[in-house]
Amino acid sequence: MSLPMTYQPMVPFKSTTPNGKLYLKGELKNDQKEGTWEFYYDNGQLQAVEKYSGGSPVGVWKYYGEDGSLVKRVDKLIEGSDQCVFSSDGAAFC
Repeated sequence: MSLPMTYQPMVPFKSTTPNGKLYLKGELKNDQKEGTWEFYYDNGQLQAVEKYSGGSPVGVWKYYGEDGSLVKRVDKLIEGSDQCVFSSDGAAFC
């Protein structure tokens, strides 16, 4: 006998700084990061965009300076490792 699959809705997640400004926003599914997560500087400028599927990092991640310029772009995350590959300079960052 198989049990029916239960629908797990996406749950919005937000975190603010001590002064009440948005620090990060994303969504959780089954208590794991899912979809796009965005991090912000105190000045409201986008700091980073990360993507997840089932709590695991996926896709291209981007990191920005406080002036909005692209600082780093992570094209490949090596799961289970503290290394990744950058398209910009090839240096390890994660």
